[in-house]
Amino acid sequence: MSNFFLLNEAIELKSFDFFLDGIYSLNSIEKKEFHQFRKHSSVYELKNYEKLFDTYGQIEQLAVVFIEQLSTCENYIDCEESASEFCGNDINGFLGIDFSTTDIVEVKQINNNEKYRNWIYHYLSNIDKLKDIIPNYKFSSSFEKEFKDLSIDVQKSIIDDFIKAKERNLATSFSPDTKIIKDVTQSNFQYKIMELRVYTPVALRVYFNELDGFVNLISIEQKSNADQNEDIKKAHKKYKNM
Repeated sequence: MSNFFLLNEAIELKSFDFFLDGIYSLNSIEKKEFHQFRKHSSVYELKNYEKLFDTYGQIEQLAVVFIEQLSTCENYIDCEESASEFCGNDINGFLGIDFSTTDIVEVKQINNNEKYRNWIYHYLSNIDKLKDIIPNYKFSSSFEKEFKDLSIDVQKSIIDDFIKAKERNLATSFSPDTKIIKDVTQSNFQYKIMELRVYTPVALRVYFNELDGFVNLISIEQKSNADQNEDIKKAHKKYKNM
């Protein structure tokens, strides 16, 4: 479970309308079940909270309900140090609207659903980041181990290149273009085999197949291998067994 703390300093704004808009954005966050959004009772002493009851229109009601549904935290958590002490680790975040007067690192400044999703992605393991980028993935029996056995930098380079490939906006997410992705299907193959071409920090080839909306990740091979044709044949055979 990860905790996100409502930061009073980031919601006590001069503009009440800006405050209402910000609370609306916070309320629109698609919160994961295993995440805990917390507040301290001192939120009820804020001027903006008191103003909610001056008119108490529909937006004001929504703001009150949002604050009320937050879990109560006995201690006021106002910095990363106290958050880490409370959580027992540094995987936490802060809820607010305007963080410009705080020292909270940017990735932990949560004021809308996009920032929340960025936070989630930031703290994923590299294998889970790969799964997030390719949500319709299928792994061969050995692929996940091959990926995890690589150094963190090499894992990241594979992730980055899959992102680049996805951003090309071709017919499918990972269609060949001969630069990032190459079709290496041999004439006697039953299925198409593609390779993601990674150059740094180590030259690698990630073999995969894209079929019926699924991306089947098969194997990872060093480009320095003496016989790449044999690697491709092995990838095709492994895919047939998937």
